[in-house]
Amino acid sequence: MEGTVQSRAVGDELKLAREAAHMSREQVKDALGLGAVSTVSRWENGVRGITEQNIVRYLQAVGASVQKIDEVMDMARNREASMWVSFRPVERARMMATLLRIEDTARRIVYLADAVVPGLLQTDAYVRAIMAFENVPEDEIRQRVAERLGRSRIIHRRDNPVALDAFIDEAVLWRPIDPSLPQQHLDQLRYLLECADLPNVRIRILPFSKGRSPLQLGGFVWIEPSEGGVAVHQELHRVAVFYNDPIDLAVFESAIERTGTIALSVDESKGLIAGIITKMERVDEKSAAAELAEVDLQSGSD
Repeated sequence: MEGTVQSRAVGDELKLAREAAHMSREQVKDALGLGAVSTVSRWENGVRGITEQNIVRYLQAVGASVQKIDEVMDMARNREASMWVSFRPVERARMMATLLRIEDTARRIVYLADAVVPGLLQTDAYVRAIMAFENVPEDEIRQRVAERLGRSRIIHRRDNPVALDAFIDEAVLWRPIDPSLPQQHLDQLRYLLECADLPNVRIRILPFSKGRSPLQLGGFVWIEPSEGGVAVHQELHRVAVFYNDPIDLAVFESAIERTGTIALSVDESKGLIAGIITKMERVDEKSAAAELAEVDLQSGSD
């Protein structure tokens, strides 16, 4: 991926504006008096070179609103920065849209998951539980669940499914999002085990027995777009970040390599997940039996 993630995001906005206007690249080329359609393609692919003046001309040519032009220009002014940091909901929405588009064309994605199951491996109910915990309004929950589940198709598609490496802390396997819904967590673990059998998915667990690992420094997503380059995305408590600087990328790459040396193998990880499922099922059965016995006692006293 040439250019920064921000330049890719600006290019995506140009393409979306053109498609909304039902115009072809050829038509945009003619409207702007450009010499070749390839110039339009490079701009839309986020390749460095397009000036702010040409961004405005492009958006005016496709009939974009003044508000849309202002939004894209706001993004464009920071497109060469070493990182893209978002605090406001509007910025995070733009960043998420960019993340989805980069994921969709990725050839490989690596997750270091320290808190929850990686997004591409989450069930519907698990996603809903996370959103509910974060006090997301119900109407937004439906939209976000649809978006997140839509993302997972990239590991299941028949043609060129993305290669996914997921390093997951063992604590994630034991900790339910909602302790009052143990079945929900069991279903998530079963789905995780199901995904582990996909030929393009490798799930590796960081067991408690290995002690401290790079995962304890914070999870992140490493994405290798099909057109080359790397994008790293990290979500913190109130901030989301895309990293572009080679020094930062080297740190994340080192974390992946170090984690790979201490994580369980794929088969060992499957065995650990299956064992946790069995233990949780037994606990669930005992709880159900205890509840039934309590009901019987109450019925007898009546």
